[in-house]
Amino acid sequence: MTFFKRSLLVLSLTGAMGTLTVLPAAANAAAKPGNCAIAADMTAKTVKKDKRFKGHKDIIPALKKFSEAQQAKMEAGMAQTYQASKAFGWDKATVDKKMKENEAAMRAGFFTSTMDKNKLYMDHVQAVYACAKAQQTPDDFGQPPQAFVSVLQKMAQIVQQ
Repeated sequence: MTFFKRSLLVLSLTGAMGTLTVLPAAANAAAKPGNCAIAADMTAKTVKKDKRFKGHKDIIPALKKFSEAQQAKMEAGMAQTYQASKAFGWDKATVDKKMKENEAAMRAGFFTSTMDKNKLYMDHVQAVYACAKAQQTPDDFGQPPQAFVSVLQKMAQIVQQ
């Protein structure tokens, strides 16, 4: 078991992440790098506005690196996505349109109607956690996996306070 997987296991077992229920939009995020890129980007933007994270300068850059790595991973697989979409009669323009619609829906649904848009919630941390847990290689993180695990742990602790 790698350090990263061991750390995630310890993280989930210690309860720092709470019960691993994930936002409905994030349920598929673990398997889809584009969705993971959005979840990490939205989380970074929210952390920037959340006063509880003031002084924690390492969180936003780590989330941005993860988002960029996931975006690159998604872009690398687009040729395959376009090819597979032909079976549904979708051309490149249709796929691109559907992807933009999905991105808009994910960004719009990042907060529920009862959530403060300037506050990060455990649901958001769990969405990024689910994405991180699904990664297969260190390159998928855009940084050393251990560093990202540390950021996830710190985010969970701050949100739980």
